[in-house]
Amino acid sequence: MLRRLALRLATAATVATIAALPAAAAARALAPDDDALASAAKGHVRALRGCYELAPESPATKGHVEVEVQPAGDVSDVVVDGPLPTPIASCVETRVRAWKFPRFPGRARRLSYSLVFVPSGP
Repeated sequence: MLRRLALRLATAATVATIAALPAAAAARALAPDDDALASAAKGHVRALRGCYELAPESPATKGHVEVEVQPAGDVSDVVVDGPLPTPIASCVETRVRAWKFPRFPGRARRLSYSLVFVPSGP
C-alpha cells in the first residue's frame, strides 16, 4: 500500500506578529524571508514520507512539529508532539534536524507545522 503525507504549514511567529499589526503593516510582515522559509519547508516534505513506512501497521495519524531555525538557516531545536507512533516521531525529529533553510536577518524563528500521514489507495 502506498502512503502519502500531507503537511500543513503555519508559522507561529508570523501568525502572532500579523495579529497585532494594522492591515497595511500585516501585508509587509510577510517578508520574503517568511515565504522562503515556508517554501523550503514544503521542499523538505518528501524526506518525511519514509518515516511513515517505519510503522506500516499505522492507520492515518497526525502530529505537530515545532522547529527553531537560526538566521544562518540551521535547525537548532525540534519538538515532535502528538499521537505519532514512536518510530515515526523519532524519524521525523532526526530528519527535520537535518533540514537547511535559507539565511535570513534578525533572530531565530520558531516555525510550527501540522503533519498528517494517511494511507493512500492503489
